[in-house]
Amino acid sequence: MWNYNQTPSSDELYHYGVPGMKWGVRRATRLKSVYSHKAQKQIDFNTKLAKTANKHLKSGKNINTRPMTKTERIQYRHEYDTYTKAAKAWLSAKNDIMNMNVSTVRAKDIKKRFKNARSSAGGAFVQ
Repeated sequence: MWNYNQTPSSDELYHYGVPGMKWGVRRATRLKSVYSHKAQKQIDFNTKLAKTANKHLKSGKNINTRPMTKTERIQYRHEYDTYTKAAKAWLSAKNDIMNMNVSTVRAKDIKKRFKNARSSAGGAFVQ
């Protein structure tokens, strides 16, 4: 069996991290950036849909460029409200993820916050 007879000196470098992981990169920091980027995609997508619904509401015409009926106006108003609410929920989730303390947060906590936002936000979801 191999015996290490020398005493380690103070100028030697030891790595006790995860194999294959980049030096100086914390897993939680990387996950925070990944999930905040995913949340930003959801914010952008829902905002875009809300703007489209609002554009139709303001013009008073539907997709076929004919005047809207009362039920279509109600439908577009509902879509606008739903997408706006979803974008706000995703923004809140993104801010929560970004404000998590890297030294105390676990990867499971970040994923859980993202999953909760996904289930409570409603609206449209981009894969």
